[in-house]
Formats: sequence, structure tokens, C-alpha cells
Amino acid sequence: MIREFADQQSVAELTAAQLGFFAAPENQNVIFNETTEVLENPGKGLVMHYYDNTLERYGDRLANDDLSDIAGLTVVYLRLAWCYLEPAEGQFNWEVIDAPIRRWTALGKRIAFRISCCESGGAEQRFATPKWVMQAGAKGSFFGPGLQQWEPDYADPIFLSKLDNFLAAFAERYDGQPYIEFIDIGSYGIWGEWHTSSSSKKVWPREVLKRHVDLHRKHFHSSQLIILYGAGREVCRYARDTAAAGLRTDSVGVHSYYTEFGGYWTEKIYPQLDAGHFGEFWPHYPVVVEPAHYAHALRFNTWQNGSTLERSLQDLHPSWVTIHHWPREWYNENRELSDRLANKVGYWFFLKTASLPKQLTRGEKFLTQMVWENRGVAPLYRRCYLALSLCRVEDGREEYRALHPSLDFRTLPP
Repeated sequence: MIREFADQQSVAELTAAQLGFFAAPENQNVIFNETTEVLENPGKGLVMHYYDNTLERYGDRLANDDLSDIAGLTVVYLRLAWCYLEPAEGQFNWEVIDAPIRRWTALGKRIAFRISCCESGGAEQRFATPKWVMQAGAKGSFFGPGLQQWEPDYADPIFLSKLDNFLAAFAERYDGQPYIEFIDIGSYGIWGEWHTSSSSKKVWPREVLKRHVDLHRKHFHSSQLIILYGAGREVCRYARDTAAAGLRTDSVGVHSYYTEFGGYWTEKIYPQLDAGHFGEFWPHYPVVVEPAHYAHALRFNTWQNGSTLERSLQDLHPSWVTIHHWPREWYNENRELSDRLANKVGYWFFLKTASLPKQLTRGEKFLTQMVWENRGVAPLYRRCYLALSLCRVEDGREEYRALHPSLDFRTLPP
């Protein structure tokens, strides 16, 4: 249950057993100096596309670059087709994702996934759903120039059975791993975006789409799932209500939507979805915003010095924003924007004032009153604890630390 954070104030009472001090009667009010230095905190930040539907970008220029200077870059995103991971039935090539997982988690990054079943990227992705699934009897159709790309029938029982088996193996290996930030439900539609506008253009019933949600919630019990808005309002709500799924858009600044429909995302393409639909999610479930490929946005003048993306933060309230380009090049051209995004996305807590005792003596309780403010665009969704430290005046060395479990910052709204 979500509770209101009354007056954005909190009172922390620490017992002698926790700290071993008591307060002199007189307190002092402390006003803190503010900073916009980017801090890396859980459940928010910038996301780097390491695999972006292909293994060739955007991590292919990072052999000697750990991106350590990009403050707030907390998540590495691996989006790739099923065929890369199960080239033959029951034979798994996990090293494709384990290698980047080892590299980036060693640097403190977290990992996000999308595994797709239909792609448009040429010969190696002709069968994003592995060819052996079709050879086992699963129905589907070819699309694209020369009818080279294969899209499964998303309702076909053979396809669903093989997908079920794959998701079981994938979840057994990765669900609940401490480095997982979120997992997109990406088994439906071109690029896993829950539409077929660039593939067969066929439309499957909502019950079929819900079946894909069901397969993911069947296997993923611990990791945060994310549904794409392209699934439509009813299916998105179903994913939220049955799988606690957050919501994602992949279309901020996509030129065809921006120029043809006068908007910076696809509310005109999907009229059942609008910023209000995201408002049904973000107060309780996280949102992910992915902009158009940076090069495309520059080419079609939808980047607007990043203002398009910054506007989406205010409208859609994301906890994560993705860098949809080679991250080094993007950062070199957008350093100030990068810092603003990293700070504003998700929660951004400021301790405004605190009432503290002027003197502590061993033995009893002391009372401190704090006023906090969330200047981000979203709440904190996961349980975190306030830690209070006693430090030496001379050198700042921490003498003692205590957690205060009764303060719940999830209730502090933006």
C-alpha cells in the first residue's frame, strides 16, 4: 500500500541501544548546502544500450572504455533476439550475455534485458525466433524486402511451447540475480515493441498478448518486469495488475511520429495511450523512456538539443532514460544534459533542514526532526533505509552509524 508522506517531514528517534547517546535539552536547526553533483543510487539512472537488437552496436566501440566518467550511468541494457541464445533446441549460448554481464557488473553496473522474437536486421536475424522453431512446425510468415524476415504466429501452440521452455531456462539462470535491474516483456511484435507496423502488420487478439504476459510472470518471480505501451491500455493494465509490471515507451523523438502527428511520442499512433496512461503506472510502478536513435533524431531535427527528451521526464515520470547511441559519442556532445537527466530521472532527494541536539552524552535517546524534498520526477519504489552517522568534527571520520527502519522514503512523492 502506498501512503501519503505528510508534510514531507520525518521524525527519527534513535534509541540508546542503537547509538548509545542522549541529547542535551537544546537542539539546533541545520540548513544544508545543496549540490547538483550526480550521485548513483538504486532504481534510477541512465541506461546504456550495449546490445541494441544486434550484437554490433552500441557496445562495439567500448573495448578500451569503461565509461566511468559518465555520472549516473547505472544500467547496461542487453536487447537481442532469442536466436542468439538458443541456436539449437535446448542448447544455450549464455556466454553472449554472460561476457558483458561479467565486465559491467565488475564496474558496479546493473543489467537489463529484452529478448525479442521478431527482427528486421538482415541475414543473421532472419529468424529472430530460432529457425528450428519453424522447422518443428510453428506457423509464421515472411515479410520485408524479398520476404527474408520471419515472424512467428504469436498464438501458435508450438511456438508458445518452445518460448515457454526458453523463458524457463532464461529465468532459472537470471531471475532474481542481484545485478538485474529490469526485464522487458519483449516476445511480441517487431523488435519486441508490441506492434507489427514494420513486420507483417497482422493484429493478434488481446488474449494472445495476455498469454505472452502470462508466460513471463510464470517464470520471473523476483525481477522487475516492464511492459511496452504498444501492447495497448488493456494489456498494459493486465501486466501491471498480474505481474506488477512497469511501463516503457521506445518512441520519444521518433521522427515519423514527431513530424506527421505533431507529438514527440506515439499518442496519435496509439490513441488509447497518452501521458495519462503513464500516470496510471508511475505513482506505483517504474517507467522507462527510450528516445529515438540519436543519429536519427539529429537528422530529422527531433532532438532539439535534448529538450524533447527532457520534456518526456516531466510528462512520463521515468526512473530510467536510455542512451540510444554509442555512449561515448553521445556523452561528449551532451555532457550537461547527461547530468541533468541523471539527476532528475527517478527520485532526487534533498535534506532541507534538520533539528539536531547541540551535544550528545552517552546513555539515552535523542530526537531529530528532518525535512526532506523529492525534486525528481518519480518516487522511490524499493525499500531503502535512512542511515544516520556520527562523525568526528576534526576529520569527518565516521564513529558510528545506525539505520532507521521506520522511515519509508517510498512515500515521498515528486
